[in-house]
Amino acid sequence: MSAATQALQPTIEGAAATLDVFRLRCWARAKLVEHGMKPLQEAVDGLQDVAVSTELVDLLGQDAVQAMVAEAFR
Repeated sequence: MSAATQALQPTIEGAAATLDVFRLRCWARAKLVEHGMKPLQEAVDGLQDVAVSTELVDLLGQDAVQAMVAEAFR
């Protein structure tokens, strides 16, 4: 493994972990909304805030983030 590849490895693994956690958050929030425990707008706004603060929007783009949220709330 080259030095450049080793330097990128933690970043790639960190991004993958962040993405996995975000997907789980989406599904958890969708369940809360489904069972009347959280308003839809509050759940979606909170997910958007998380996507921005974890830089997922910068990494994947807004459309990809919205697609993940929409999939969970389908």
